Amino acid sequence: MRKTRILLVSDVHYTTEETAKQLKEKYPQSNASQANGPILGYTQKQRMDFLVQAVLKEHEKQPLDAILMPGDLSVDDYDFRNLPYNYCEKFRNEVMAKFPVPTYVQPGNHDSYTTEQWKTMFGTPRQFSAVIGGSLFLMADTYNAPTNGASGSPYTPFDIAWAKAEMARHPDLPVFITAHYIHWRREGEPFAAFLRENPRVKALFVGHSHRFETVRMGEAYNNRSMYDIGAFSYYTKPTNGKWDFNIFHQDWRWGYQLLEFDDKTFKTWHVSPAMTYHGHNGNFELFYDETVADEEPIT
Repeated sequence: MRKTRILLVSDVHYTTEETAKQLKEKYPQSNASQANGPILGYTQKQRMDFLVQAVLKEHEKQPLDAILMPGDLSVDDYDFRNLPYNYCEKFRNEVMAKFPVPTYVQPGNHDSYTTEQWKTMFGTPRQFSAVIGGSLFLMADTYNAPTNGASGSPYTPFDIAWAKAEMARHPDLPVFITAHYIHWRREGEPFAAFLRENPRVKALFVGHSHRFETVRMGEAYNNRSMYDIGAFSYYTKPTNGKWDFNIFHQDWRWGYQLLEFDDKTFKTWHVSPAMTYHGHNGNFELFYDETVADEEPIT
């Protein structure tokens, strides 16, 4: 069996070139995010062009089979921001259309469109599964409540009944879980028991924090690993008590995750492209970097 190769990228937060102030002046009814406008020295279009170039370079090195995007395509917050644009649609038309392989997208807390609207835009419900390269991917929706403010939709629990039903439809396949985020400690014993009782679940991939991190969940969770795959956007913590989306911090540099598997093993690692960031706190030139791959049995 040949290897299946998947690229995962999250939290691109594609939005308008205008700043929140400029948008408010043009559209007084809008409630735009402060994350609008240029980010770390790059216009929104330049940032998306860089993402496309990074994807195409990976595909040239070794062909990809799919791209997975677990949420926060935009900062639309559909029923809160009242924006004149739909940047999920713009991302589909202006960015996804340039990707060389099928792309599976999930909503994050800032992509608060209804499932009907989501299906119209992307062809899938907000929560769905897909078989890719002989493995089952459970693409869970953990932010399916209405928007309640500037942070978008609140967290909703992982749907264990749905996951079991999807796995029952494909009883012989290894399983990977993707979600915008899974608050695994908050999920508690039901989620831990689900992982213990289903060793077919091999790994979990999430975004949301904007920071790459490998989380070892421990024995109670069947020693599964959850990979927080970082972002292609901005630093997400306030500085001196204020939000500044043009502060740079190396732990939040742009990047994506690669997953490769065949019928014996899977391995995954994180990639940070070479990039010069222009933040309010200085200019930062960072070189191409790969983390050490995790490699584990898949059968």
